[in-house]
Amino acid sequence: MKSPRVLECPIQLEAILERVHPFGVPEEFLLAIEMRILCAHIEDSLLIPNKPHYVDPKKWNPLIMSFCEFYELGRNVNTSRLAKIF
Repeated sequence: MKSPRVLECPIQLEAILERVHPFGVPEEFLLAIEMRILCAHIEDSLLIPNKPHYVDPKKWNPLIMSFCEFYELGRNVNTSRLAKIF
């Protein structure tokens, strides 16, 4: 059976859950999730020509959430609809 994937996501990782580490004070309400990567699926257009196992960093622009704001390599692109900050 193939893993489900998102068409719009150019790099995807298949992983299995290894461990869950609860933490937080006073109660443990946060979780750090430890995963083991099994396989990487990378869009061909992001790879370095003649080096099929290397991602070209100039072609990949990941979307990262930091403190409820979305960023692309340092540039703020959008606020989150999940939570408001400051």
